[in-house]
Parts: sequence; C-alpha cells; structure tokens
Amino acid sequence: MTKAEPPKRIRKSLASKVRASPYAGGVIPPLAHAEQRRGMHPFDRRLTTVDAAAFLGVSIRRLELWRQQGDGPPFLAGRNKKGIRYPLRGLFAFKKTYQKWSKSKGK
Repeated sequence: MTKAEPPKRIRKSLASKVRASPYAGGVIPPLAHAEQRRGMHPFDRRLTTVDAAAFLGVSIRRLELWRQQGDGPPFLAGRNKKGIRYPLRGLFAFKKTYQKWSKSKGK
C-alpha cells in the first residue's frame, strides 16, 4: 500500500515554507544568543527537512525520496522517523558532490 499524495494546498504551503526558510539559497543565518553562549559552531546545527530542502535548493519531496533510496545527504532520525534532522556539515559535503554530479549529467 503506497502513501497518497498530499492535497495541493498542503503541497503549496510546504513549498512556501521552503521559500521562506532562512536557509534558502544556501545562506546560514547567525547563531542565536543561546547557541553562542553554549559555544556552538554554526556548522554544528541540525536542520529540519524544510530548512535542508531550502538550503540545497530542492523540493521537500526530492529530499524524502533521496532519504528513502539512501542517496541523499546524511540525516539523523528520532524514533519512528519523527524529528528527522540534517547536520549542516553533511549538507555542505552533499551539496558539493551533488553540484558536481548534476553538472556532469548536463543539468
């Protein structure tokens, strides 16, 4: 049994979240005050699926397909695949290899 496609209005709202993400276009926003106090490095962040899709410039569905196929960036999953997070370091590494791959394919 396959999962049904979400209704169009839900897909549109997810797409608008990707466009509105602070990580859109590969930009990393500055650390919050609490993150600075903990001595956190910007690359230690873990992004949600929406933010990771915005950072890579792909759709949320594409990121989910990569995750299912095992081809995408590294991710950390909580129990029952809830709370999936993408380490920013892994996204940077994947973005480099993905750009090389897509250029070699002529896209």
